[in-house]
Amino acid sequence: RLERCIVDGGLVVAGLRTFPQLYNCKIHGSRGCGLHFTDHSRGCLCDSIVTKHGRHGALLDRHAHPRVACNQIKDNRGCGIQFFTGQAWKDIAAADMLFGNISHNILEQNDGGQISITPAVADLDEWLDFDLEHLDADDC
Repeated sequence: RLERCIVDGGLVVAGLRTFPQLYNCKIHGSRGCGLHFTDHSRGCLCDSIVTKHGRHGALLDRHAHPRVACNQIKDNRGCGIQFFTGQAWKDIAAADMLFGNISHNILEQNDGGQISITPAVADLDEWLDFDLEHLDADDC
C-alpha cells in the first residue's frame, strides 16, 4: 500500500497476482500513460491526482480490473481513462463488475476525451507508434 506518494512519470501494474493500492498519490508528467493496469492485474487508485501525461491518464487493458475511484484525472493528452474491456462487455455480470470499479472520478481537460471504452483487448496503436527508423543494428 502506497499513501501520499509523488510519482514524476508513470506506473505500470502488470500480472495476475499484482494488487497495489495507491491512495492520495500524485502521478504526473510522463511521456506515456500516467498509470497502466495490464495483464490481469488488480489493485486500486483512489483519492489521487493523475495529470499532465503524454498519453492517457489511466490505461486499463489486457483483462486488468482495478478499482479507479475518487480521483482527479486531468490535463492529459489522451483520454482521462482509456479502458479496453476485451469480450467482458458482452457478459452483463462481468460488465457490471468492470464498470462498477470505475466511479466518482473528476475527469477534466483531457485532449482525447474524458473516458473511452473499447471492446478490444489492447491498444494496437501503442505498438504501431514504435519508430523502427531509430533502431540501431545493436538493438536487434
